[in-house]
Amino acid sequence: MLGLVKNIELSKIYGASNDLDVFYLANVYTISVFNIISAAITTVVIPEINNTDSQGNLKNYMFIINGIAFFTSILMVTSIILFPNIIGNFSKELQKLFVAIFLVLIIGQISRIRSAVGIAILQSNTNYILPRITDVLPVALPVLALLLVNTVNLFVIAASIALGYCLQTGVLLFYEKSKYSSYLFKSPKVELKKVINPDTKALLLSTIPIIVSSAIFQFQVMLSNYFAGKFGKGIITIFNNTNQIVGVIQAIFILNIVGMFYPSIVKKIKKSVRDGVKETTRIIIITNIIIILVVWGYMAIGQEMIKLLFVRGQFNSFSGDLMYKFGFILIIVLPLDVVRDFCYRIYYSLGDTKKPMINSIQTVILNIVLLICMKPMVGEFSIVFAPAIGTALSMTSILLRMKKDTLLIDIKKIFISYILVNILGFSMYSLLKNINYYSDNLLANLSIKIVIAILFVVICLFIVWMMTRLLRRRNVK
Repeated sequence: MLGLVKNIELSKIYGASNDLDVFYLANVYTISVFNIISAAITTVVIPEINNTDSQGNLKNYMFIINGIAFFTSILMVTSIILFPNIIGNFSKELQKLFVAIFLVLIIGQISRIRSAVGIAILQSNTNYILPRITDVLPVALPVLALLLVNTVNLFVIAASIALGYCLQTGVLLFYEKSKYSSYLFKSPKVELKKVINPDTKALLLSTIPIIVSSAIFQFQVMLSNYFAGKFGKGIITIFNNTNQIVGVIQAIFILNIVGMFYPSIVKKIKKSVRDGVKETTRIIIITNIIIILVVWGYMAIGQEMIKLLFVRGQFNSFSGDLMYKFGFILIIVLPLDVVRDFCYRIYYSLGDTKKPMINSIQTVILNIVLLICMKPMVGEFSIVFAPAIGTALSMTSILLRMKKDTLLIDIKKIFISYILVNILGFSMYSLLKNINYYSDNLLANLSIKIVIAILFVVICLFIVWMMTRLLRRRNVK
């Protein structure tokens, strides 16, 4: 939510401008470096972290991973300096601003690699609160800078983001050493001669598919933002603001639920694959109940919400309308994203990173092809249509792979729940669209609609729950 506040304030000050395009592009490029590595950490470190025999190997493994991240960062910085055109058709002054922001942000992103390990250790010990608290730092500092400093400088905002990530890493490292000293990095020494041993090699081999698939996906993200810059001034800003709204939904619901349940899925699947897959089906249904209702809520009040939050200062109503349309396309495929992500976690729990990698590579290649082919047909909408179509095809592809491996989740249950919740969502949408109450205060309008939507959903779910209980009692009798 603080990240959303940051984007709102920046949009108010700069509007949909080239300056803000440069800031967001530098942010996307640096985040891409971390996301490539973090995917490896969360999927490889978590299953191994509670194995006391693996601590030394994990220490060696993280030494190599950090080396890869450092090398990748240097390679990206060198490429940008030597070939400035890869960031888009910006003036020389803006290109210099891009390089300055990129350099300071990359420091923060590299520190996130260590914090990802700390989060993995805490989550493996069912400590979910501290990671969420420390997540506030990288977004709280730039918001404070925006609210407290009279003259806003994009470089200062970037520096505050980087400082927030470094502080997060420091807090997690301190807590980890005080509470979980027996875990990773108990000894700061790494014996270079023993870094590549057979066990470390096995961890690295399981990491390669994840890094490859993540790298290709991040290349697609970077390419989407690069193309967004080609469609005119401010499109990168509009695209990133849209991703911020969708990202809030993903972070609050999807990522938190996946992060919380992934360790338990790993433990259940290691005991019984059948029970683990069954449990995953249940979690998918619960997650999608929330997500589908949020999708219909966005359709009903999303335009008013964007108008209230973003359309102010230098950010005009045309940019706000385009944001709503972008968001509509991206948000309707989130339930499919949930199914795909949990299917990947089943494979990761079994130690199989190759099949998700193949699926990801195929999907990303298709997304890039769609992006290029759709560009002349639908213009700037290609940057949202391509990943939306790719998500649907990616989910279908991984489900077919799981069926072949006799790991298929209960698609029938998921589909029935999907239809029923969409009926409930459509009913909520129709109710909100037919409310005749209007006020000059946009916040009052939105607040009333949100309260009505929540009450409607709670009452409907309560009725369903009561009917289910009655049916169970009759069956027992």
